[in-house]
Amino acid sequence: MRFSAFLLLVALLFQPVAGQQPESLDFRTVAAPSDIHVLESPELVELIDLGDTQVSELDPIVQGWKTEYQRKKQKMDALPPEDQVSRRGWPPTRDRELHDSIASVLDEAQLQRFSEILALWTLGPVQSGDAFRLDRTGELRLSVDQHVALHKLNTRWVLDSFPKFTGRFEFSKPGENVSRSISVRRMLERWEAITELAVKFKPERDRIWKQILSPQQIKRWRELALQTAFSRYDFRVLLEHAGARRRSDRPNSGTSYDYLVPYFIPPPEVFGWSEDQIKNVRAIIGEYESQPFERPRTREAWAEAAAARRELKRRYLQKIEAVMTVEQRQRWRGMLGDPASFAAEKIFGEKIDNE
Repeated sequence: MRFSAFLLLVALLFQPVAGQQPESLDFRTVAAPSDIHVLESPELVELIDLGDTQVSELDPIVQGWKTEYQRKKQKMDALPPEDQVSRRGWPPTRDRELHDSIASVLDEAQLQRFSEILALWTLGPVQSGDAFRLDRTGELRLSVDQHVALHKLNTRWVLDSFPKFTGRFEFSKPGENVSRSISVRRMLERWEAITELAVKFKPERDRIWKQILSPQQIKRWRELALQTAFSRYDFRVLLEHAGARRRSDRPNSGTSYDYLVPYFIPPPEVFGWSEDQIKNVRAIIGEYESQPFERPRTREAWAEAAAARRELKRRYLQKIEAVMTVEQRQRWRGMLGDPASFAAEKIFGEKIDNE
């Protein structure tokens, strides 16, 4: 990118949104699509190498999205807190129309670089977006400065990894019809490559992450991350490490389960299972997963089936906990966090008490 175009883009992208208060909203500190978060980093924008004309075309797309965001935010802020949390689609974390609009401004080489940056941003080991995804109820109490610091850490990861990642993989273009098998293969190949890079960046990530957050925030983040993993993958979280479902020789990047929860401590490392315990827990998991689950056709039937599934999960958790020693059980429940704020009622249908 020519220096004049870079300065122009920075000025346009970071100008106040029309109609909002004099102090602009910093979009690094709100839940937004990764496209927006990437474009909020001048260093990453420079990697795309835009021309002056493209800068002028990109500005109304980004500013238009931000203006609409502000309008919806004001509307949501006027609602009761319980409605703000429960509204589907808010805050927006994906926007295909926005992505396609941005892509329409870029030439093929620029779109390739933008796609590579997005892949590193969303699949890398920092996952600054988790600060919004995990913290829907504000339990982490992250400040504006902490959000900005997490955004900078993610930017640092991308800048460090981009030269080693660019040009290695093909990305689908908007509107391109790609078979599911090809799409999945490309995705897995990118994951493997990003994991290799993430392993090398992990020590630096951990060092800075611990400087950004307080010990209490770190503890709660890890509890919420484990709850997310347990909600999604059930009891296999208790036995498997990152990537175990795909490749046993895959290196540990410090993330877990497709980069969804990058900072939780894998339970297998905490429990120190004996061989007999592993055998017994694996048998219980197999029995649980063999239980039939018919997909209901009505909303009422879904609610009943979900309640039955939660009860089933609760019963099998009791079976697994019976295999644990008292110390292991205390560690497990301590890792989950305070039952009052843990989603146990959502997962099991009732709270569980720490011993």
